[in-house]
Amino acid sequence: MESGLGSLLKIILTNIDVLAWPFISLLYPIYFSVKAIEHPSPVTAKHWLSYWVIYSVLTLVELTFASFIVWIPRLWLCAKLGFVCWLMFFNGAAYVYAVCLRPFYLNPQRTMNSLFVPMKKTLEQNGGSFKDLIQKPALSIGNVGQLATDLLVSSMKAERIGYLDDPFVLPCVGNDAFGPIPCGDLALPLEAYESPSNGLTLLQQRSPVVMGRMVEFAKNMANFAAASGKKHVVLLSGLDFGKWQKIDMSSGLQIYYLSSTTPDGRDDHCERLGWKRLQEYNPAQRCWKYLSTLAEGNTTLENNFPFEDDLEEEDYYPSLPFAALFSSFRAKGLKVTCLLCYCSEGDNMQDAFHLAEAACRLLELNPSTFRGNEESSWVIPLSWQTVYGPPPDMSIF
Repeated sequence: MESGLGSLLKIILTNIDVLAWPFISLLYPIYFSVKAIEHPSPVTAKHWLSYWVIYSVLTLVELTFASFIVWIPRLWLCAKLGFVCWLMFFNGAAYVYAVCLRPFYLNPQRTMNSLFVPMKKTLEQNGGSFKDLIQKPALSIGNVGQLATDLLVSSMKAERIGYLDDPFVLPCVGNDAFGPIPCGDLALPLEAYESPSNGLTLLQQRSPVVMGRMVEFAKNMANFAAASGKKHVVLLSGLDFGKWQKIDMSSGLQIYYLSSTTPDGRDDHCERLGWKRLQEYNPAQRCWKYLSTLAEGNTTLENNFPFEDDLEEEDYYPSLPFAALFSSFRAKGLKVTCLLCYCSEGDNMQDAFHLAEAACRLLELNPSTFRGNEESSWVIPLSWQTVYGPPPDMSIF
């Protein structure tokens, strides 16, 4: 009996690598992959997805070179077992995917740039003087940046000169956003407007960016601005009122700014206008530093960006679209000024007026020259009539 048990143990120990392979390489990963499905976590999901991708590549290699591997079966099995253990238990899957596989997936997409499609001649092409400046909203809470840009386009009587076809912006189409009478023009996701009297180019973004592609989109926008000869970019964005740490309503709605003029984000002109620098900006903080490094073309740190579940309070601001745009425009050597205001979801028309007025002050434009109606110099866009639906039935009150 003892002899038989000893022989069994000897066989098991002699062939431990063969017996352990299906348990370690298949059963263990299957169990934890099912757990990742039942208890979703971006970190765990990415780990096991990376493992299965690499395992599939390893199987493909094994099938391709089977005629050579047959000469070293035990050595190959031991090496394969050690490699799989490293993938699972020492974060090797993330490393192999980031260094060896991910570049093959990303390289074709890096050539996908924004294509500007002109609809009519620009002011520069007509020989007029033109400020080296672009104003663009960043998608944010309450869409305040988009509303403010619509207000500026409508009030300045800016003319649509073309649109940008960007692979990282979700396609959409809508009715003409301006008026006063609809003329049948379609509104597109990313449009360019020009105001000859104010020497200003305005970009309006109406559609969100594909998830996970914000940095690539920001780089495309920076390349477009630089190729157009612009040297100053103004970004308009809202911030979540719930994240406001030091609430100060003593002077009404407060405008915050962030500038590339100095490393710490300060700008003397903005300070003279009475605005406050975004105190949460810290170029040494991990996410801000990550964005700057990535905007400068270094993609090796891309996996260092924390997942949504790992974001801390200080990571909120650099995770917003305006932060990626700010870093990308600055990396191109452009002067960037972000104008920011805290708001909530809902009717943010007043916030849009406030942000549009701030943009005019920054650019030294006088809204009284916009020739609005008798009560205001601003011209309300046609699209605002339906953006929040019809007014409530007062009889219910």
